[in-house]
Amino acid sequence: MKTITYSISVTIECPVERAAALFVDRAHMARWELGLLAIEDGVGRLFEDGSRGRLVFAVPNGKMLMDVAVIKQALPEEITLEYRVSGVVNRCHNTFVYSEKGTVWTMESRFDFAEEIDISRDRFIAKTTASMNLFKQFAEEDHSKSNSL
Repeated sequence: MKTITYSISVTIECPVERAAALFVDRAHMARWELGLLAIEDGVGRLFEDGSRGRLVFAVPNGKMLMDVAVIKQALPEEITLEYRVSGVVNRCHNTFVYSEKGTVWTMESRFDFAEEIDISRDRFIAKTTASMNLFKQFAEEDHSKSNSL
């Protein structure tokens, strides 16, 4: 089995409570989670503590189903999610911490692969960073709109 681990932080210019709420806001998740078609509940309502469900993504050859389990939900401070697709388990521990500029969001990621893969750790870091920056942009736009009302 191959394992890849890393941690990435971004600063979001909005309050911790708002950033954390937007992170699990199912109504708007498709605005920053690229390709997301649907959120399906399994046990409980997905993104609540102990819940399980599935995310459905559009991919070039159809759809990808990703099982999701909420390992710990203690928002606005933290949420730990475990994602599973065929042969891969990805555990993400997300923390949201106050800073003078807003919120520091840190994601600690661990990927466990059933088989060896030929993809570099740097590629995973780049993809995660891009995804986090999409969320940052979404959260900051949402925050600026709510402040101008």
